[in-house]
Amino acid sequence: MEIWVALVGGVILGWLLEWVIDWLYWRRGVEAFYTTEAELRRELAVAQTALAEAAAENERLRGQLGAQG
Repeated sequence: MEIWVALVGGVILGWLLEWVIDWLYWRRGVEAFYTTEAELRRELAVAQTALAEAAAENERLRGQLGAQG
């Protein structure tokens, strides 16, 4: 009977230790990933806005060249 108590206790203890390690190390990495993703999405939005502005300026300049020629 004592061996079953030790076995069940060891399984529970191992599960608890794995849970603590998971929260301390792996989940922290996932949070950093989502933070980095959010930053990259903001940078992408800024770059897309700059690209749209550059395209509009390009069209404006082409229109001026067309009017001169």
